[in-house]
Amino acid sequence: MAFVKRTRIPETPPLRWWEAPYLAIGSFGGTGFFPMASGTVASFAACVLYVFLPPWPWLVGVLGAVLFLFGVPATSWMAVRYRDNDPSQATVDEGAVMLLILVFFPREWGYLALAFFLFRFFDIAKLPPCRRIERLSGGWGIMLDDFVAGVYTAVLLAVVYLTKLMPAWASIPLPNLWS
Repeated sequence: MAFVKRTRIPETPPLRWWEAPYLAIGSFGGTGFFPMASGTVASFAACVLYVFLPPWPWLVGVLGAVLFLFGVPATSWMAVRYRDNDPSQATVDEGAVMLLILVFFPREWGYLALAFFLFRFFDIAKLPPCRRIERLSGGWGIMLDDFVAGVYTAVLLAVVYLTKLMPAWASIPLPNLWS
């Protein structure tokens, strides 16, 4: 298995108008079409989106949950379209889970950066039971293995938060662009 997986796009039929939302959601706004590290790009895009969203945890949580729920059929469709159980173009899983992680922690640069790096580590490492969950059919396997990586990330972030291990220099609040 290569370190950077890229699904080769087979010859696909033209995109029909009603399939465009599946593609937009499944690729997390097109981040899945970056030539390398599309999951990392999607996770970073979710972090950027988080910075620009109003600082309302409920909004971030709802957006993450809606993306996750709509991501299941969208990634199922992409798996069929690209003839791959987990196509690299399907990146809504990274985006949705990144938002769901961030909703529980302070809006500070340190937590944002640590969440990003920990999530990418756990998503790539595929610690148990991620490989088994990844084998679930369609979009459920694509979405839930990242959810488990997000749980691992959230647990470590909670340890950092509860033990106050975040250094003071990293506790700089994110800008509130909505005030």
